[in-house]
Amino acid sequence: MGETVLTTKPVATAHRAASATTRQLDQELGELLMRLMEAGKDYIFTALAEMDLTPTQAFALRSLHEPRPMRELADQIGYDASHITGIVDRLEERGLVQRQADPHDRRIKLVAITPAGVALQDAIEAKVFEHLPFLDRLTVPQRRELRDLLTLVIEVPPGEPRPC
Repeated sequence: MGETVLTTKPVATAHRAASATTRQLDQELGELLMRLMEAGKDYIFTALAEMDLTPTQAFALRSLHEPRPMRELADQIGYDASHITGIVDRLEERGLVQRQADPHDRRIKLVAITPAGVALQDAIEAKVFEHLPFLDRLTVPQRRELRDLLTLVIEVPPGEPRPC
């Protein structure tokens, strides 16, 4: 009887073709995401500027639901702790946040949102996120599908490392 020879060439060829297809799709998705970010950025930055907020200030303000250490706020918005001081200074000057000593460790400064800050959080939600005009061409089911797909891409299951 003759020997059976196993080959992996068809599998390898199929893998390369799938990889090329995936690469092409990833390039198209990357381009579309960049264009979406540009459209969203223009809309959001303009709306925030009308409220006299920078995007970083708005992100920090939206992250405050209870008093938290400045370092923790910096980590959440992706800034170095040394930069958060200036951001909090500007928010505090406008009466949107206040610094407080941590009752458990007076060396730690907490940032707490004020009633004026809560009102501005609500205004950000109403003006910026209640209607996104660059999504107007999507139906409600399409918006749900987009939301679900983006959630799937963004959320990392517990125990898995972040892909970035």
